[in-house]
Amino acid sequence: MNKKLYMLIFSTLFCFCAKSQTSWIKQTSGTKNALTSVYFSNENFGYAIGDKGTILKTSDGGLNWILDTSNIIGNLTSVYAIKNTCYIVGQTSILTKDHFGVGLIYKTDELNKKWSLTKTEFGVYADYLKSVYFVTKDTGFIVGLAGLILKTSNGGKDWLVQNIVKPGDSYYNLESVYFIDSNNGFAVGGFADTIDVILKTVNGGSTWIKQQSSSKQYLNSVYFSDLNTGYIVGGSMREKNGIILKTTDRGLTWKRQLYEKPDEFYYEFKSVFFTDSITGYTVGSSVAMSPYKKIVKIDKVDGLILKTVDGGNKWVKQESGVSNVLLSIFFSNKNVGYIVGDKGIILKFHNGDN
Repeated sequence: MNKKLYMLIFSTLFCFCAKSQTSWIKQTSGTKNALTSVYFSNENFGYAIGDKGTILKTSDGGLNWILDTSNIIGNLTSVYAIKNTCYIVGQTSILTKDHFGVGLIYKTDELNKKWSLTKTEFGVYADYLKSVYFVTKDTGFIVGLAGLILKTSNGGKDWLVQNIVKPGDSYYNLESVYFIDSNNGFAVGGFADTIDVILKTVNGGSTWIKQQSSSKQYLNSVYFSDLNTGYIVGGSMREKNGIILKTTDRGLTWKRQLYEKPDEFYYEFKSVFFTDSITGYTVGSSVAMSPYKKIVKIDKVDGLILKTVDGGNKWVKQESGVSNVLLSIFFSNKNVGYIVGDKGIILKFHNGDN
């Protein structure tokens, strides 16, 4: 065989293999319901949850997703697993003899298919719970509408209100909560696409102080790659550029991260995750809009993925291959990641180094 021809074939095969090992591959979810959150407790066992009480479970690293027939009524928004216990939060408008609010908190042993519902007797303020995070198996936090922050110190048996918007105060919602350690934590959100909110605690949630970011965009997700370095992402249809914020001083100051946009679409980021101190991803939607009479119409929606390999100094767009809003990202290890989103979409990443 001609040496040049051999090298050409070899190079083509190498590029093909490299691409196949580093691309996001669509998985079979078996549902058309929006999937809002994904979490893996180890490399094999994970959950993806979403609207209409959808709970999908995998025990083989995402090769197969099985629908949990738990008959949960409501839209589920966040899932978190620690040790052998999994928590899910969300909302429902249906009142039952076992449930006196419309906020939902479910708990299960991962080896047990039965989900137990925690009563959420917090009045109208618990009408939407958005994010759950556990620092230890006993200590966890939930955030939601009206600035609600709940804390448990006994593994979810009791949830106490730590923060809420009081009458006369400026209204805001919270979308995401993350703790660096048992004392230092952050909750982010906003209101009406133009108000951004960052709350910080340094005493395990006893008090929460507002931080300054001046982003003026709704904030959807917060993640820390180490004790001092953290990221917040969000966006607004009022702005073309979704927001990425970074701190290197444990949240004392937040600086906006710039990124190159290869198009004029509207970007909004829904979730952020880092696999190490420099490698991270943020996902959301890329939306093409145009004026139509006296309104604005949506022409096209694509799943949006940005990646950084230098701690957020530069973000590069990756091809998602789907026209779905991407809502949550999680890596079970540095080489294997998952994204879930609208219309039951599940994407899996594997770079072949595992």
